[in-house]
Amino acid sequence: MKFLFLLFIWRAVWRVGLLVWRIPTFGPVIIGVIVLAVAAAAVMRAAGLGPWRRRVGTFSEGSGNGPRDW
Repeated sequence: MKFLFLLFIWRAVWRVGLLVWRIPTFGPVIIGVIVLAVAAAAVMRAAGLGPWRRRVGTFSEGSGNGPRDW
């Protein structure tokens, strides 16, 4: 059942991609930009950069060490 669901999702993604690709002047450019953005996000996530990094010791979350003031 999960395979059919994933197959349906991938089919929908491909159909939308092909629809965008058919835009005469900007289709391939838009697809390229989307692919580059996804690749950059994957690299940043793997490197621990960007919004996925762990913020340790920030004022709002505390460092997790020592007594609290409040």
